[in-house]
Amino acid sequence: MPFRWLAVMIAVSALTLSSGCSLVAKEWMDLSQKQIAEQQQEVKKEKQADEEEPAGEEPEPQAPINVEGTDPLIEGKELEVSKITILADDQDWKKADYGTVDSNHEYTAFTPDGESPDQAEELLGVHYFAGLQEQATVAQTAMLMRKGMEEESEGTLEWKVISQDREDQLVGLKMTEQDEGEMEGFARFFATDDGIYMVMYLSAYTMSDSEKEQWMYLLKQANNTDLTL
Repeated sequence: MPFRWLAVMIAVSALTLSSGCSLVAKEWMDLSQKQIAEQQQEVKKEKQADEEEPAGEEPEPQAPINVEGTDPLIEGKELEVSKITILADDQDWKKADYGTVDSNHEYTAFTPDGESPDQAEELLGVHYFAGLQEQATVAQTAMLMRKGMEEESEGTLEWKVISQDREDQLVGLKMTEQDEGEMEGFARFFATDDGIYMVMYLSAYTMSDSEKEQWMYLLKQANNTDLTL
């Protein structure tokens, strides 16, 4: 399945999150803080309903363990990209695409064996927006990206916030394009002293629960200075 959504996301983010953040600043003025607050409240309600636990800080995704409950099932590799280190699974991930929109925005795509993103069945992508943390919050950036993706989509987009705080948000994605099938995965938005990142994993395969747990854990390790495999 061609990853047309990669091109869509690049186009949308280039339009809304570049040009020295000037266009972004204008868009953000139209973003409702009430919407963000409602989104945060929705996450808390879902957590209470699904886990039947008191509301509180969302727990960090944990490394999946084997059936004996001992060794982690993570056997991954570190990838250096845009001033950070990300963690992938044990496939032979190679850089398949790289580009810059301007001095403030660059994107990188990794695929198994370096296959073209238009042909690959899995994709690990990183968008980096330098200096964006001084202009907007992570929640605003994620909301604007969602808005752009929905506007550009010719199919449907499911977007579910899994966990979030002031400088970090993890969302589940499911995208359906007419005549092209379905893709699912996750996107993590987070801020550093240098800028705001979006790290995403997309798969054309149906993911098992263990694969979902694995990739949520892997994405949460991006920019973790204590990475261990």
